[in-house]
Amino acid sequence: MPKLTKDSLVKRFSCPHCGKSIRTRQGLSGHIQFKHAKGLGSPDIGVDYIVEKGNSYETVGKLAGVSLSEIHAKQNILVKWLDVKHFNDFLGMKVNSKDFKDYVIARLACRHEVEGLKIELTEAFRKLLEQHG
Repeated sequence: MPKLTKDSLVKRFSCPHCGKSIRTRQGLSGHIQFKHAKGLGSPDIGVDYIVEKGNSYETVGKLAGVSLSEIHAKQNILVKWLDVKHFNDFLGMKVNSKDFKDYVIARLACRHEVEGLKIELTEAFRKLLEQHG
């Protein structure tokens, strides 16, 4: 790692968003990227966005032959984001599109897991009924 000169120890870079003083340009870049979520798309994924995307997914899903229950389950994931967003707002924590993306990925993973468990349980109950009925 290169040694810092006296000038580099004194010269600081100020964040244009919060004013925090950072030692290096690279540090400032990382600070802005992670603390201020720059370049992550739409800053407000609120009611209008959710309604628009939910309606669009219903239209596209029907055309693609996705079952109505699957469409509604995914719309429900979108709607529940509003609860997550509002609760974070209440706690004074800002959320951004990366948080939304992480939420959607996690919820879809949970949904697929639950669907898999439902299939396994249905099959197990079917076998039990065949054995005892």
